Amino acid sequence: MDWMEVLIKELFNSYQRVNKDIPWGRVNGLHRKYWSEFNESSLVFAQKSIEEKLPKDDHMRVGMLVKKLSAHHTQEEKY
Repeated sequence: MDWMEVLIKELFNSYQRVNKDIPWGRVNGLHRKYWSEFNESSLVFAQKSIEEKLPKDDHMRVGMLVKKLSAHHTQEEKY
C-alpha cells in the first residue's frame, strides 16, 4: 500500500465534523475563531522563525496565498 492510500484510508476517511464553536489552534497553543486567523498567526510565527533562511519574495508569496485563503473562511467546515 502506498503512502497516499494509507493517508486516505486510515486518516482522511476517519475525519468527523466538529462544532463550529470550537476554536482553531494547536494543542497548548494559541486558538483562533477562524481557520484564516489561525493561518495568519502561524505565518507571522513562521516568518519570525525562518526570517533569514528564505528570500523576502518567498515570504511575500506565502503571505499572498494565506491572504487568498482568508477569503474562504465563511465556507469552513471543521473536521
